[in-house]
Amino acid sequence: KVVRMEASMFKKIHPEKRRGHKLIDGFDTPVSCVACHSSDPALFATGTTSGVFKLWNLKIRKAVHVHTFDGSNSSGGITAAAFHPDGKSMVLGVGNGRLVFLNFQKKDKTQNQQKNEEKEDSDNPRTPPLSEALEAGQIEVVIDREMGELSQPISRIVFSPCGNYIATSDLGRHVALFRWYHRDERKNKPIEWIYIGRHRAHTKAIASISFLPPTWGSSPSSSSSSSSSLLYPSLKEEEPSDSPSYSVD
Repeated sequence: KVVRMEASMFKKIHPEKRRGHKLIDGFDTPVSCVACHSSDPALFATGTTSGVFKLWNLKIRKAVHVHTFDGSNSSGGITAAAFHPDGKSMVLGVGNGRLVFLNFQKKDKTQNQQKNEEKEDSDNPRTPPLSEALEAGQIEVVIDREMGELSQPISRIVFSPCGNYIATSDLGRHVALFRWYHRDERKNKPIEWIYIGRHRAHTKAIASISFLPPTWGSSPSSSSSSSSSLLYPSLKEEEPSDSPSYSVD
């Protein structure tokens, strides 16, 4: 079951009025993670312990995309999810430390379908939100890449504000960092997600992980916290200038 709760509920003094609104119900297995789209409030993602990933249009409370990841049921299913800040892609934590990168792209159309869509676009220049485009079958969800450098179930996935870095935490108390950059750090090679490294940053389970805004220092940084400590890592790079920093004491 997925429930929406307004922040204003917690300002009221009557606990009986602090009731959320049920959005989605009837999952076959427990929901293990959720994520909200960065710009389309109607688009919502859920993952379950049995490996079922769904994208929902909350306006009509209908699943607009469903995918089951084989082999993930015995290893924790879908453990984490996050949308890219630009809203054009997302990443999932699946099974024992697998990162799955998903892209939202226009479906290939026949020539007649393309002409009909161009006519509709000229009549109605409004660009539909991603939730509506998925419902209409105009956009498809494509698995772009899978990365298996991590060996423990991923508990959290966070994008940096610029979208060029990903930080993850896992059940083994590691914090890992990924960078959107040229392969092998050579500018003549294609740009892709690169695994930078990981460190066992805490002695207890990691409760949260976040990127700090650039105004707190010379460049954005990532921080993680457990029940007993808060880590503020720092590492400077020359390029790009908005890169996060990362080190653990």
